[in-house]
Amino acid sequence: MTLIRSLEQERLHQAYLFHGPHLGSNTELAHTFSASLLCNARNGADHCGECASCTHLSQARHPDFFQVVPNDKGVITIDMIRQTLQKLFLSATQSERKIFMIVGADTMNASAQNAMLKALEEPPANTHFILCIKQPRRLLITVRSRAQGIHVNDLSRDEIKAWCAENELNNDLQDFIAVLSGNHKDEAQSLKEQGIATVFPQLKSCLQANNSNLFHTIADLAKSRETFLLTLNLLEILIRDEMARRFGAQSENLYAEPLLAPFNLSAAALEKLCSQIQKLRAYKHIALNRPMALESVLLDISAAQSQ
Repeated sequence: MTLIRSLEQERLHQAYLFHGPHLGSNTELAHTFSASLLCNARNGADHCGECASCTHLSQARHPDFFQVVPNDKGVITIDMIRQTLQKLFLSATQSERKIFMIVGADTMNASAQNAMLKALEEPPANTHFILCIKQPRRLLITVRSRAQGIHVNDLSRDEIKAWCAENELNNDLQDFIAVLSGNHKDEAQSLKEQGIATVFPQLKSCLQANNSNLFHTIADLAKSRETFLLTLNLLEILIRDEMARRFGAQSENLYAEPLLAPFNLSAAALEKLCSQIQKLRAYKHIALNRPMALESVLLDISAAQSQ
């Protein structure tokens, strides 16, 4: 709302600091804001998406938009900042404004931040600086104090579920993705790319009685570190949900269908399984027989049922 009001009322700051736990979301919102700042046919706070300015920005060739991102070592150096700031006093050619966006500004070293500070102290007219960061405390307080802070929130659970529907991820997956992603679109996209749409049905089949392909399915789930860890994460959600049910939690407050309910596991068995999964996750960086480890967890679930 702060950005919308400032655009509608033309009460704009010359520097903005987009911060939040996910750099991708911060940068995405900052780009949308930049599009509105540069648009030549803006309607209130909304950019038109059709003018030459909007078109060129979407094609990453806008002459009045300058962007700096971290180098291969994950840092922004003073030379990178100086090279960009050489364009500071050029006249805007396509829009009424110029924008300098620093993505991952919290990776600037002290020299780079001091160079940026000088630009922030005496910015040319109709020039805006947009800093996108994850960790505000890594910026000098003098830099932070010269920018309007914009905290970028994650999506709501309903919004991430709508994203799942748009990406053809079925209802069985939506609650899992919501909790594993922290209701964050980039993380949800990562889960999709890791193959959650395939991993979950395979895990579900492992929890069914008389699964003749159990060991083959386990081998598939453990074939890579990514699918192995994803399977552990899904299992942990199922176990924690089952523990919550034992303490009277309502189904609408849980994440998934009660796949473990038929096993009738005791609270002690559920707690032991949780601990087992956490230990396996801690071993992810060492040599581990993943199929055997996953097989051990699944067999322990079956064994606990018979006790």
